[in-house]
Amino acid sequence: MDYQDELLEKEDGRYKAIDKVGTGLGSIATEELLKKNVVFFGLPSGPALFLHLAYRAYVKIKDVEPLSLFNHSLFNHHDQGIWPDDQGRLFDFFEDFISHSVYSFTAIEAFANESIPENFQYVSVNRTGEDQIYKKDEIERKVNLDEKLDKILPTIYSVPSPKGKKVWG
Repeated sequence: MDYQDELLEKEDGRYKAIDKVGTGLGSIATEELLKKNVVFFGLPSGPALFLHLAYRAYVKIKDVEPLSLFNHSLFNHHDQGIWPDDQGRLFDFFEDFISHSVYSFTAIEAFANESIPENFQYVSVNRTGEDQIYKKDEIERKVNLDEKLDKILPTIYSVPSPKGKKVWG
C-alpha cells in the first residue's frame, strides 16, 4: 500500500468526494461564514451521512432482545401481563428502530437521487397510456424509490434490475 492509499484509509468515509491528487489527497470543499468566521470543510456525502446515522441506530438495537425490555427488575408482573413501570428504555428502543429504518431508506433514496445525471430524462407511461417525460428534478420528487431502483438506476449504470431477485426482498 502506498502513502496515498494509507492517507485514504485514515479519512472519514462520509466525504462526498476524496481521492489521490498529486502527492497527497484532494476533496471537494466549501467555505462558509459561521458567526463572523470563515470556515472551510470537505463536503459530506448525503447518502453516507444517512447511512452512518442508520448504522449508529442499528448498533444500539442489534443485540437487544425486545422481550428483555419487559423482563427487567424495574418491571412488574401484573394480572393482565407484564409491562414496564418505566417505559423509557422501551421508547428508546422504538426511537432507535425507527431511526435505523428511516435513515436506511433515506440513504438509499439520496443515493438514487444523486446518481441521476443532470441531463437524464425518464419516460414513463401514465394512467391514460400517454408517455410522461421526467427530468432529473422531477424524477427526484415524483418517481417513487421502487421505480428508481427497478428502472432508472439500472439504465444509468447499465446493469440488470434487482427487482424479483433476493436482494429486492
